[in-house]
Amino acid sequence: MADVLVGFCVGVREGDLVTLESSTLAAPLMRQLYRKVLEAGAQPLPRIALEPVTENLLKFGNDEQLDWVNPARVDDIESVDVRIALAAPANTKRLSNVDPARQARYDR
Repeated sequence: MADVLVGFCVGVREGDLVTLESSTLAAPLMRQLYRKVLEAGAQPLPRIALEPVTENLLKFGNDEQLDWVNPARVDDIESVDVRIALAAPANTKRLSNVDPARQARYDR
């Protein structure tokens, strides 16, 4: 699968800066992606998220905290050539008790 993602889906090329984003649950695939990005001659930039962190923000954060944009994330978005983001939640219903309006506010 890493071959397909790196070589076909996003077409990583030599010299590209490639962000690899996921939770720890996708660690085996992230390791393969990292290796394939290196083999393509690109620079991998792994971003590993801890799943309960976002859930806590959505449940307990105030509006200002939900609206805040991490400057490092903005820098990643503006400077990378390729972004591969893997959704790998442990519990697909973990946010079902969070107000959808709060989720939408955070996703902006």
